[in-house]
Amino acid sequence: MELAVEEIMALRQEGTIKNYCEEFEFLFNQVKYSQQISETYAIYLFMDDLEPEIRDVFITWHQYSFHMVKDCIHLAFKLDVNEMKYLFSPYDPNSFLYDALKVFDINE
Repeated sequence: MELAVEEIMALRQEGTIKNYCEEFEFLFNQVKYSQQISETYAIYLFMDDLEPEIRDVFITWHQYSFHMVKDCIHLAFKLDVNEMKYLFSPYDPNSFLYDALKVFDINE
């Protein structure tokens, strides 16, 4: 278990999003019940270690909207597979994430 904690903390996206997500999810599933890494901290690690282009999408628009690692992974796959890295705002009507009922609140 200690090895999995060290590995998840050292993991960086160096290849495809798919490979990074699969490796991160595999490692997180080994440590998530140990209370050594909280879900919130794992989300931070996941976002922080993405390649800058996709990490910027997460930090700009989705930094505080995730409560589960699996949701971060799902969005990363969606951004990568659909090559929609620039259509990412839930507040932009041209975005695939657009939500007409969502109100922008910086304190949210």
